[in-house]
Amino acid sequence: MPYQPIEKRIELAPARFIQPHIHSKRLTMSVERYDIHGEPEPISKVLHAPFKPAAVGDAWGARWETTWFKFTITPPEDWVGREVEALIDLSFEAGEGFGREGLVFRDGVPITAVNRNRQAVRLGVADGSPIEILVEAAANPQAQWFWQRGEDEAEKLMPDYMGKPLFALKRAELALVNEDARRLDLEFRLLSELMEALPADSDRRGELKHRLNEACRYLLPDDASGIPRALAAIAPALKQTNASRTHTLSAVGHAHIDTAWCWPLRETVRKCARTFATMLDYMERFPEFKFSASQPIQYAWMKAHYPEIWEGIKKAVARGQWEVMGSMWIEADCNLSSGESLVRQLLYGKEFFKNEFGVETRDLWLPDVFGYAAALPQILVKAEIDEFLTQKISWNDTNKFPHHTFWWEGIDGTRIFSHFPPGDTYNGQISATELRSSATNFAQKDIATRALIPFGFGDGGGGPTLDQIGRIERLKDLQGMPRVEFDTVRSFFSKAKAEVQDVELPVWTGELYLELHRGTLTSQAETKRNNRKCEFLLQDTEMLVALQRTVLGNVTLDLPEEEPERAVYDVDSCPPHKADDVVLRRLDRAWKLLLLNQFHDILPGSSIQWVYRDADRDYATIRELVEPIRDAAAAALADAMDTGAGAAPVLFNTLGQGRRGVVRLADGSETWVDVPSCGYAVVERAAGLPEGVAEVKVHEENDGVITLENGLLRVTVNQNGQLTSVYDLVAEREVVAEGESANQLTIYRDLPNFWNAWDIESHADDSAEVLADAVTHELVEASPMAATVRVRHEFGNGSSIDQRITLRAGSARIDFNTDVDWNERHRLLRAVFPVDIRSSVASYETQFGHVERPTHRNTSWDAAMFETCAHRWLDVSEPDYGVALLNESKYGHTVEGNRMRITLLKGAVAPDPDADLGKHSFCYALFPHEAGLASVIEQAADLNVPLIEADAQGGGASLPSQHSFVSCDREGFVIDTLKLAEDGNGVVIRGYEALRTRGPVGLTVSMLGETAQVTNLLENPTGEAQPHNGAPVHFKTKPFEIHTLRVR
Repeated sequence: MPYQPIEKRIELAPARFIQPHIHSKRLTMSVERYDIHGEPEPISKVLHAPFKPAAVGDAWGARWETTWFKFTITPPEDWVGREVEALIDLSFEAGEGFGREGLVFRDGVPITAVNRNRQAVRLGVADGSPIEILVEAAANPQAQWFWQRGEDEAEKLMPDYMGKPLFALKRAELALVNEDARRLDLEFRLLSELMEALPADSDRRGELKHRLNEACRYLLPDDASGIPRALAAIAPALKQTNASRTHTLSAVGHAHIDTAWCWPLRETVRKCARTFATMLDYMERFPEFKFSASQPIQYAWMKAHYPEIWEGIKKAVARGQWEVMGSMWIEADCNLSSGESLVRQLLYGKEFFKNEFGVETRDLWLPDVFGYAAALPQILVKAEIDEFLTQKISWNDTNKFPHHTFWWEGIDGTRIFSHFPPGDTYNGQISATELRSSATNFAQKDIATRALIPFGFGDGGGGPTLDQIGRIERLKDLQGMPRVEFDTVRSFFSKAKAEVQDVELPVWTGELYLELHRGTLTSQAETKRNNRKCEFLLQDTEMLVALQRTVLGNVTLDLPEEEPERAVYDVDSCPPHKADDVVLRRLDRAWKLLLLNQFHDILPGSSIQWVYRDADRDYATIRELVEPIRDAAAAALADAMDTGAGAAPVLFNTLGQGRRGVVRLADGSETWVDVPSCGYAVVERAAGLPEGVAEVKVHEENDGVITLENGLLRVTVNQNGQLTSVYDLVAEREVVAEGESANQLTIYRDLPNFWNAWDIESHADDSAEVLADAVTHELVEASPMAATVRVRHEFGNGSSIDQRITLRAGSARIDFNTDVDWNERHRLLRAVFPVDIRSSVASYETQFGHVERPTHRNTSWDAAMFETCAHRWLDVSEPDYGVALLNESKYGHTVEGNRMRITLLKGAVAPDPDADLGKHSFCYALFPHEAGLASVIEQAADLNVPLIEADAQGGGASLPSQHSFVSCDREGFVIDTLKLAEDGNGVVIRGYEALRTRGPVGLTVSMLGETAQVTNLLENPTGEAQPHNGAPVHFKTKPFEIHTLRVR
């Protein structure tokens, strides 16, 4: 393009001739400092702290430290009566929310943030009295997302208290404000951006070029007198409006605040305070400005730690400027979280907003989550959610998603109104290019004229800027731009739905699979394992508490008096109706800690190391809170049982299926048990195998091959722990593909193009290396009950895998209990199972059901799904036979052709250079089966949820020696949850149809109440209470339908 002198003149004008006049008169302020070489301290303590003299240019802040600066000045007499601002620079870097940040206090009250885009602090009109402000400066480092060597301790981003200061105080000034210069800067840049975005030959561009060039004639670097004339020169250009049908953007003020990511949870508390204080300040200055914020936990932090901000938010909500929205407790991962966890995210999130603000939220706002499970539409609608928003699918690396406003249909057929902002961002900047592209990209422009743009700095918080707010005020109707208006999420959806109520919107059926960040199904494996174990721990405990209280009455449980110490982010948000009940209060705290750690950068494994140290502590806290409740409730029930023969072990079964098989008791003995669904049985120690169940037999060959056989399967294990044959003795067929072996432990190079912990690339498959030459191969258990082969591999950088392959009597499931010492970087570990099954689709468990995905790569959409999520099982089946791969803590899976694959570990180096290093224990299993998935679902549940053992002393008379409290007569109907109702009135039973079938269901409920009432997921009634008097409760189900009953 040839040199264009007028365009260049316009481009340079703001920085050279306008911005210097905004703060043309400045004075340096006096500085004092108070350094905290540890965790942050509250303002109440800092007000009495010993500050010491300091100066501009001083170094401050080792990694994650805090320095409080006190700035004081008395304005000169000729400044009295004029607007003044403080100008603060703490060594800010590009990218608001990443790196240094500060919160400004005046008279002990937080008033606004200082950061990369907010270095000017409004102080009002100078009255001649001294001015004093405090700034809490956070020495936050910036994380590396892509590549790290892991050799420098600094890369781990752990605190370096008392370390070398990393930053400097670059500016501390008091300045007079020229509001005309500020206004001209905003309007000039807005029109200049619009000019550049328009076609070169457009009339509007020519007009803008003329007006802006005219304004430049009046601008000088050392004289502000021409600014009013420059404003007048461009004023006509701001008055030109659009035609009648113009795209309208609802501008929703927002600050995406990652609850943890490149910063720990404790720092997010302060990020929220900085962002929210600033937004409250802007609301006072701009009455039309509105701000929308999700994530109730962040509000709970304000209530606990920043009462002035909390009160300000409440007032802003009441007057309609602040919108609480989003509904979930945090913006949760929607791939890995269990179905019941997603229910609790909504239940507790909506409850908080209703209790604290009187607001019933009706939207789900998840702009940055790494994929959205196909069960979500039904979960949302049954939790009284009407609308869904994200933009993350625009990050796809292969295919462009075809819709922006559409119906999203889940696995059960439920539809929810959905919108993807066409600007493809949750951090809109209100630039001319961005706004125009939002309009041109909008896929539904043929039937609709309205879309949403979230605007403001995010990820690390920040929110809208004064510049962005000022732009929107001028963009209500500016020729050449879409109309832009301040709006809320609720208002936008109301307008968007009304606009298309008489037209047929497109429908997207099934999951919203993100073609990116596939490594988040595997990274930080221990966090994922802890999450799943704690999900089941909480559900197990809730069931036992519900049974204990309902059957025995609310007897006092013997619990520890002291609760675990709370971290600063582990605030008490227990609702009033639970606060006085120690059991309910502790369960509420445990659930909310679990939900907090399901945030979409914690559970997926994409945060810094500090976050995972906090997570380890949180999971330990959950166990410390919940395990004593579980054990005490089980003991209370056991004490009420009549064993008929003195003391004996009792096993509780919290699953909605009977459990029959070999179990190892706490004393190490193996016994055969038969425990009914949602019930218990007093069992005999060392009970033998029942008639018809074959003993396990073992045959060892000279070449080291070991064969295990139990009347159902004959399993041949070679010297490397691979299964060269799995022969089904009942079906009379081989499971392993001809010429292959199963359980191939395989190493791959893991070299993501960009996001190290987040991604797995398809080219990893080019480097598969099957582990061979095992250093140990031995038979370590051989009894009629079970046989186990132990195999050990040593490889790589001092890594090892110690695996125990077990076959039990009466079971067609082969378990692979695995201990890994993992010291690999940039490598993946998978187990591969080539099976003798031909199918074009495989079934993967998801929340409250399953999805089918292709086993081929016919289209680009198929090929992009080379690493996908399964919860507890993956299955490939022919019409009369199938093979399932089960797990108790893994999520990354795929099937290509006949090769089933589970990803076990990943060696990411950023943002945590030590991610997954160390010891891991987990189990996966192979399960051949006859036609249908019912047995797969039961075996996967059995693998994940052990029976709970207690000691029955035999003196009780209230309960028989065996009993089922809830059972179901329909195959494939899963009883998932049994808990006390949230309001304490009765018991809630939740289940779902898992086989994609429809028909009648009969639920038998014993000892838990006399009536049953259908409710939604919020436990609000959707039908009349019906008496059952111990007879089955009958209802009809549709495929994958979730059902919730309140029994009382």
